[in-house]
Amino acid sequence: MALSNYNDKLKHIYMLVQLANIESVSSEIEWVFIQKVAQAIDVNIDDLNDFDPDKITQKIPKSEYEVIPLFHRLLLLMGIDQRVSDEERRFCFEMGIKMGLHPQAIDELIRMVRDSNSPIVLKPKVVMEIFNKYYN
Repeated sequence: MALSNYNDKLKHIYMLVQLANIESVSSEIEWVFIQKVAQAIDVNIDDLNDFDPDKITQKIPKSEYEVIPLFHRLLLLMGIDQRVSDEERRFCFEMGIKMGLHPQAIDELIRMVRDSNSPIVLKPKVVMEIFNKYYN
């Protein structure tokens, strides 16, 4: 896991919450996914109540192999309800750029999520293959 401290982990969960809140109606499956991610990275979801993301600077890992799993979670969340809005696509694209990922790879992955009937199409192996295509 690329996130080395608790505040970085909280900021990542907060980023997922921001994405889920882009649409006026968040689905239950999005919240279940966020809770499962929080559990997997040992974050108490209740800690978000007192979390001020503006007071914490998240360190983006330097290696794309550390960042890609973080971006992958954003993509999974974006597609999990099988509704992909322009705002969600824009948010994910901007986050990918901030993470230092290749713009064409980001765009291709977002299109895959948008065009798919299931976010399961984005298995980690597929995501890595797409990034490798643009980094090699």
